[in-house]
Amino acid sequence: RIERLKRQMRNEVASARARHRRELDEVRGSVSSEHSVGGSSSKNSGDSTKGGGKSASGSSSSSSSNKLVEAAPVWGVSLPPPAWNEQEGVDEDDDDEVWAENETRRQREAEREQREQRRQKEDQHRLLQRERAHRAHERILARAQGDKEQQERRQQRQLQAQDPRNEEIKEHRMRRSQEL
Repeated sequence: RIERLKRQMRNEVASARARHRRELDEVRGSVSSEHSVGGSSSKNSGDSTKGGGKSASGSSSSSSSNKLVEAAPVWGVSLPPPAWNEQEGVDEDDDDEVWAENETRRQREAEREQREQRRQKEDQHRLLQRERAHRAHERILARAQGDKEQQERRQQRQLQAQDPRNEEIKEHRMRRSQEL
């Protein structure tokens, strides 16, 4: 999979370079042809008709200069020096190495992010489990406390039922109810 990605990236880089070279060749070709056409037309028109030829050559040179300005506004910036093509072959290996380094760096960063996300999910899961266990423990304690209190109340009732005074109270109540 990685090899396929590398091949794909190399092909994209190569096609981009080829496209750039073609564009440069087109710009260089149009510039050189415009200069030669402009120069020859002005000479020819200057020889054949002195007045009209100059105006025609002036219009053609102005249109070609407009194309030139659109294609390459600043020579040093948009068009690299001629030695650039010669250096291209040397740079391709370096570009592949740089690309490979960048790709491995990207993969490491992606793996690191995945590990970090996985760790955060695990931490969150652990925290939820701890909270659930804590709540369950509290419920068990509350139930045990409730059971203990209930048992104590039951014992109290049993003790009260066994108390001899309770018998006296019951008899007294019965006498009063009979009297009424």
